Amino acid sequence: MNWKKWNAIRYTLYAPIYNVIRPAFGPARARAISNLSLPPNAKVLIVGGGTGLDLPFFDSPVNITFTDYTPEMVRRAQKIVLRDGVSATFQVEDGANLSFTDNTFDAVVLHLIVAVIPDPQSCIDEANRVLKAGGEISVLDKFRESNRPSIVRRILNPIIKFMFTDINRKFEEYIPTNWEVLSDDGVLLGRTFRVIHLKKR
Repeated sequence: MNWKKWNAIRYTLYAPIYNVIRPAFGPARARAISNLSLPPNAKVLIVGGGTGLDLPFFDSPVNITFTDYTPEMVRRAQKIVLRDGVSATFQVEDGANLSFTDNTFDAVVLHLIVAVIPDPQSCIDEANRVLKAGGEISVLDKFRESNRPSIVRRILNPIIKFMFTDINRKFEEYIPTNWEVLSDDGVLLGRTFRVIHLKKR
């Protein structure tokens, strides 16, 4: 199955109702973004940003490059009202094959993308490539913590993965050796959904 094409199809279909999840994830997004220590006018990359639900939580002068694989998601994100001092450019990008040069950004935001994108390792590697040394990473997603997925996860994952997201991914398997975990907090359903704050050495 071509998961990239299926992602484009399903998230085009989901785009009109995607913002229904806003109340559930708003506090987690706010917490994740507030963890970032951004210099003035920092260059921030949002990968797989959906309809732009992270954008309202940036309240200091930053220059955001907003990306998503689905053009309809990007179109909807462009309608978000930004706070004073926050600027953004919008473009369609494959999170596993970014068009940006190395060491471009001060921070990378990966919210609800690592468990969705077909090739999570390439997504992480690309984030690492375009991030400056000393830059920070914000991850918000659902991950398993045990070495082996539970029976329930094994049974449900084929259906849930087809419709929405993979629930069997373990984030620790993808972390580059030059990333340092600064914090790792459960934010929804115990530690099913986690906010992870990291820094590139």
